[in-house]
Amino acid sequence: MADLRFLHPEFLYALSLLAIPIIVHLFNFRRFRKIPFTNVRFLREISEETSSRSKLKHLLTLIARMLIFAFIILAFAQPYIPLDDVKLRSGGSAVSIFLDNSFSMEASTPEGTLLDVSRERARQVITSFKPTDKFQVLTNNFDPAGQRLYTQEEALDRLEKVQIGPQSRTLSDILNRQVDILEKSDAGNRYAFIISDFQKSIDSDKEVLADSSVIFSAIMVRSDNVPNINVDSAWFSTPTLQLKQPAELNVRLIGYSVDEQDVSVTLNVNGIQRAIGTAEVVSGQESTVSMTFTPESPGWYQAQLSIEDNPIRFDNDLFFNFHIDEQVKVLVLAGKDTSSQFLNALFRNSELVNYNTSSYSTVDYSSLPQYDLIILDKISDISSGLSTELSKYVNSGKTLVIIPDSTAIQEKYIGIADKLQIESLGQWRTVNDRVENINTEDQLFEGVFDGSGRIGLNTDLPVVSGSFTLKERSDVAREELMTMASGVPFLVRYPADRGTVYLFTVPLDQRFSNFGRHAIFVPVMFRMALLSQGVRPLFHMIGDDNEIDLGYRGDAKDRVMNLVNEELGFDMIPMMRSDVNNASIIISDEPSIAGNYDLMERDSLVQVVSLNFNRRESVAEYFDQAELELVIQEKGIDAVRLFSRASSDLKSFITSGVDGIRLWKYCVILALTFLIIETVLLRFFKT
Repeated sequence: MADLRFLHPEFLYALSLLAIPIIVHLFNFRRFRKIPFTNVRFLREISEETSSRSKLKHLLTLIARMLIFAFIILAFAQPYIPLDDVKLRSGGSAVSIFLDNSFSMEASTPEGTLLDVSRERARQVITSFKPTDKFQVLTNNFDPAGQRLYTQEEALDRLEKVQIGPQSRTLSDILNRQVDILEKSDAGNRYAFIISDFQKSIDSDKEVLADSSVIFSAIMVRSDNVPNINVDSAWFSTPTLQLKQPAELNVRLIGYSVDEQDVSVTLNVNGIQRAIGTAEVVSGQESTVSMTFTPESPGWYQAQLSIEDNPIRFDNDLFFNFHIDEQVKVLVLAGKDTSSQFLNALFRNSELVNYNTSSYSTVDYSSLPQYDLIILDKISDISSGLSTELSKYVNSGKTLVIIPDSTAIQEKYIGIADKLQIESLGQWRTVNDRVENINTEDQLFEGVFDGSGRIGLNTDLPVVSGSFTLKERSDVAREELMTMASGVPFLVRYPADRGTVYLFTVPLDQRFSNFGRHAIFVPVMFRMALLSQGVRPLFHMIGDDNEIDLGYRGDAKDRVMNLVNEELGFDMIPMMRSDVNNASIIISDEPSIAGNYDLMERDSLVQVVSLNFNRRESVAEYFDQAELELVIQEKGIDAVRLFSRASSDLKSFITSGVDGIRLWKYCVILALTFLIIETVLLRFFKT
């Protein structure tokens, strides 16, 4: 049974006034004048008949008057039947309207674009409320103008200014923004409307701070399935690129609601077309095409991948960048007079490596950040000062290689192990052993073994006659890259904050191992050097919280940088963040146009930043009503009203959701009806 409620229940006390017509009728006695008649027999019969009709008339009049008063009082109390067990309150309404203005809203319908349709729906929502109510008009931009309440007229004006934008928000972010502004309102009633095509990409696991006082409604707008092909992503086959060496770029395309077709992909590097590839695109599947080009000079490269696809075009281009270093800067800190002969022979005459050596006791700590890779070789004890500086070095994103000396003092390695959060050296052991297992799937060994990546039983691997054990720690994650037959690690890697630490358990000394003369020594050490340059993201997505590393340590508060794209006429000073370990810039919603941007410090190029429109809008998959209701309920919102019918039904949908089923008009009509009945009784009911 429907639950009848009253907006102003205090008026129900006035029902006690219904006693007034009863009292009036009980004490309304007429005085009769006596007239003598000779014969009253016929008058007595008339009197009895008239008395019955008079009592009936009085009773009907009494009932009519009581009902008139009752329905007038009920009209003032404003009865209603709520929907979804929502209680209406006095004090006006605060209404939050989210209008989806993401790229998917460019799709066409017979009524115009989805954004046009949504704008009209939002207009109907606003005009369904009272002019005195307050309104929030929220879009994917999440701009400051969307964080306040407007009058009805101001809200309608703001609707007209909404345009398509690159941002795409999750359902959780939208609901939290709406709840936040409505909670700050002192309005008695709070409503949240979301008008969107509700792509499945809108969902997320983020928690929603639900408010039971807010009435949520979802208004779904749809178009026919729109075919779309997008350039989804790109990556290089190898994590490091070398000067004048072929670079293989892989490009992934995804098609939605399209017929199987071949799509041409164009690669432009620094404004010059460098390669063309063709991908066979099948609807709902990923297609990958590989393209090869050769970097001819060191420095920054700005690149763009492009396809031709209509009608959705925002995801036809993917901007990215990469950097080619002329040489890898390597520093060997030696614990004895000279560094290992094997390291000198490997790096000193290499064109790929800028090789430097220094005694660990005389090194200039301020020079350490300029190196990509630091190798500790033959150091028996590591001072606390050097440990601190090397910890800062690694935490800034750099790579450290530790090759112990056979006379290493275990206690002296504990300090650096604790600072780097790695395992320390254990006991020295003299034993005949050999490397037996190698993690050939790791990028360190890429291209070292045959295509199968398998090591045969007869494969020649380094032999060992002396090594350290490791003091295992449960709180440290390690990756065993090379392991001896005894199960003792030969080479391990530790992720240390933003950097990497490699630790050998065997000295680089032919008395204890033939590793320095083994064929695997050269590719392993060269791969460490190349990988030390780090793997930078090729691109970022607009709207994400992007923190872009600047590649240096220290306080950046006095450094002013500009993000510039001269072709777009764009120039802004990005927000910077810095600490003792690194400096970075923060980019989210601005810039709002996809492209390659130069990060400049005065007239010097710091790096290139590539920004692309978020691909979430490319996925043409939508929630139906049942799925959407379930998703919203999983956010902690138990009651949500869904609308997906024609716009002609929207007014009644909104009214019923806002007011429930209001009954005061029916009360007024009934009061007037019984007033007419009373008038008819008094005038035409003859007694």
